[in-house]
Amino acid sequence: MNAVAAIARRELKAYFDTPLGTLVLAALLATFAFFFFYVHDALGAGVASMRGLFRTAPIVLAVFAPLVTMRLVADERSSGTWELLATLPVTESQVVLGKFAAGLAVLCLGIVGTLPQVATIAWLGDLDLGPVLGGYLGMTLLAALYVAVGLLFSAWSASPIVAALSGLLACFGLWIVDKLALRVPGSAGRALAWLGVDGHASNLARGVLDSRDFVYFGAATGVALAAATWT
Repeated sequence: MNAVAAIARRELKAYFDTPLGTLVLAALLATFAFFFFYVHDALGAGVASMRGLFRTAPIVLAVFAPLVTMRLVADERSSGTWELLATLPVTESQVVLGKFAAGLAVLCLGIVGTLPQVATIAWLGDLDLGPVLGGYLGMTLLAALYVAVGLLFSAWSASPIVAALSGLLACFGLWIVDKLALRVPGSAGRALAWLGVDGHASNLARGVLDSRDFVYFGAATGVALAAATWT
């Protein structure tokens, strides 16, 4: 675990040593605020609810997660430092987990940055904290899955730009698949619906703690990380 923590610290330092890290984080917070206060009009809705934030999170995080992960492996491959990293006394799984932890930490900073929105809505009305806690749990699990998927495509790519675009398409696919499932009848449609992230995250945002949602996020994240390790 010391090796994983060391790699995570290294990645976080490298990320925020450049303006890119700060710009991506600021853009993520601005996007959340724009959708919450302007698109969903949380202040004028007349109901104390964070549903607007949680409804937007699956697509917003799908866009920003690949931007966070695009350089984690692809940049090392293009610069030739991946081979140097492979000579250090760490396993490939430790490298992947360390980079995953760093990417997830960046997105979690963005998620924590939305807490003033909760304070604002709670101050204005009687906010039910159960769905809020479930919604934030769902956002964190979403972020973990998207980071794992983005890391996988970063490991498959030699270019950060290609990693970002392919990761974006994959994350967007996970978001849209359950919408497409509405057009597919029978068991095939139900299987497609289960593959989509939106339905699982929505359950948590309603305060419903279903073991099937946790199995989904855990299994999908684990498969993506395992595939990134074997690349």
